Amino acid sequence: MSITPRCLVLFMAIAMCLVYETLGQAPKEISNSIGMKMVFIPKGTFMMGSPTNEEGRNDDEVQHEVTITKDFYLGAYEVTQSQYERVMGHNPSRFQGLVSYFNEDVPVESVRWEDAVEFCNKLNQKEPHHLFGRVYRLPTEAEWEYACRATTQSTYSFGTDKALLSEHGWYKDNGANRIHTVGLKEPNPWGLYDMYGNVWEWCFDYGWAYVNSAVKDPAGLAYGDTHVLRGGSWRENANSCRSAGQRGNLGRIGLNSCGFRVVLGFPVTPLNVGTPVEKMTVEESIESNRIINSIGMRFTLIPKGTFMMGSPEVEHWRSEDEALHEVILSRDYYLGIHEVTQDQYLKVTGVNPSFFRGFRIRGSSMNHPVEEVSWEDAVEFCKQLSEMPEEIKAGRVYRLPTEAEWEYACRAGTKSAFSFDEKGDLLASYLWYHRHGWFEFNSSSETQAVGQKQPNRWGLYDMHGNVWEWCADRYGKYPEGPLVDPIGPDLGGRRVARGGSYLLGFQDLCRSASRMAFEPTNQFVELGFRVVLEMRPD
Repeated sequence: MSITPRCLVLFMAIAMCLVYETLGQAPKEISNSIGMKMVFIPKGTFMMGSPTNEEGRNDDEVQHEVTITKDFYLGAYEVTQSQYERVMGHNPSRFQGLVSYFNEDVPVESVRWEDAVEFCNKLNQKEPHHLFGRVYRLPTEAEWEYACRATTQSTYSFGTDKALLSEHGWYKDNGANRIHTVGLKEPNPWGLYDMYGNVWEWCFDYGWAYVNSAVKDPAGLAYGDTHVLRGGSWRENANSCRSAGQRGNLGRIGLNSCGFRVVLGFPVTPLNVGTPVEKMTVEESIESNRIINSIGMRFTLIPKGTFMMGSPEVEHWRSEDEALHEVILSRDYYLGIHEVTQDQYLKVTGVNPSFFRGFRIRGSSMNHPVEEVSWEDAVEFCKQLSEMPEEIKAGRVYRLPTEAEWEYACRAGTKSAFSFDEKGDLLASYLWYHRHGWFEFNSSSETQAVGQKQPNRWGLYDMHGNVWEWCADRYGKYPEGPLVDPIGPDLGGRRVARGGSYLLGFQDLCRSASRMAFEPTNQFVELGFRVVLEMRPD
């Protein structure tokens, strides 16, 4: 591998920095190849969170001792639009040309958490420092607060007087409803600018509850739905800009008040205990019962059984068409663990009718569920997939699930409103729904790539939300049970769809028993499907 002169200079400069650090003489500041100024932050111990009597305090700011065991460098300023564009090749900010014509010294905003992570990854490819084990990354929440406080324990690094905040940051009272050039306000004692206001700053961590004990180098959990933002912004009040103030936000949403700054330090590892045991158990237990077909669709075995279809009269948000009745499914079947994706639909039919693709989606949409498909389109997909030579050779036939098969698989042995809510606790339902499905409050009003949420007990993803899923049946009133392998009424125009979508609240139409009906020719941005696999009779 050849090293360019520019990289060689940087390599030697950072090598000297590390030598100085080893000798206890780490330089206070370094600059990288795109002009980012990094400030040395010494390791140490501090009290994270806020005391119970702090004005504006939130209940989740439990005060606890944190030790940062390794020194690190932190950006003196928030990443600017010009720096972001030099690394990423584009500028997503909504506030462009407002403060500086060339966007040189204003913070980048409208960046998602994953955009900030990708920026760090690409910056790592440009710089040679990783040879020493150091990387550019987002700061952990603990590192951010430690650096913000700069050995102070007061509400702000300059004390407790809110009247002084205007000297140290841009917020609601002085922000003029926009971002501002970085570095115009007073720095904190360690030389960091705009730690209060201007833009919220993404942290490495998923949102999680603080522990009420001393910890070392916390980096959050390995799993979660929201990422931490720190520091407040131009649109927030003074309480939101406190050293301990935080908020959680879906990493997939880039608001014009969200930016970031970066760390140059050693890699961090989140706690594995954050991964729900449920997911690991599901993956291990069902893997042996899976089939992967010729276009990469994954199916899991659904065992025959008996269940109560519909909902009890006491279930919240119940509809009149959900009469509870016993259903017996007499045969095992395989069901797709994911909704059919745009890529899979394109491979089979040669077209992709989906609305959410191209410029409407950041990045590739091919792993998003196909939508704007009618019931007739879904049936035709199954026919064409069944006629593919590889599938004929393997003896596999595809169809839409019956409504009973869909609900049985969704419930996966549960009897509650959702497949993840055994106790019927409404608050627990809401919190867990963020982990299990995409709906109006976490989807950014668009479909999301399949398989990102937790599966149900039988390994099926996105059974609640993302897109409505077509079923084979005509819509009609349930007959009285018990029923064996029901296939719906013989007459009727509309067809059943199940599971809810990204545009809906989880409470009513995303429940396991929720039903919807559409004309078989309807093609909406909420309509997709998953399929059943059966083996051809010998």
